[in-house]
Amino acid sequence: MASFSDYPPETRSARLLIVEDEVLLVSSLEELLSDSGFEVVGTAGSAATALSLAEERQPELALIDIRLVGPIDGIELARQLRNRFQIPAIFLSGLADPETRERALVARPLGFLRKPYRASQVFNAIQRALSAVHSHQRGWAIELSSSAFSNITNPTACRAQKNVVKD
Repeated sequence: MASFSDYPPETRSARLLIVEDEVLLVSSLEELLSDSGFEVVGTAGSAATALSLAEERQPELALIDIRLVGPIDGIELARQLRNRFQIPAIFLSGLADPETRERALVARPLGFLRKPYRASQVFNAIQRALSAVHSHQRGWAIELSSSAFSNITNPTACRAQKNVVKD
């Protein structure tokens, strides 16, 4: 399994919120992150629960599935977390169509991981996002360009790797 021990301590001990409505993915991701030294402050399967947890527990970063149960999807949730609580997001999604990518840009995510993803991809995305947050002292208004979405992992290649979290 990939290790996160090579990253700076302020990154390893970060407070994270996981927003995913698939129980098995939540469990796998929470275990991976907790075992790597992150503090998972909560998990939510809906935007309403995520907003409540964000207000109460103040995570540094949210990992959000784009497709959520309920009237608010992950893109709108990420926008609200950024606007209301200054919490940046990394999107987790099996969706990579151009329309979804364009909608996602509005929320100004700090990363985008396409399911299935490897542990190393999760660690790298979190490290980059937290480095941006820390270096900009919560003034992390970084625009994610469309070109960043061209680095979305090929799902066929991911399935061939170990430590894969599947959609």
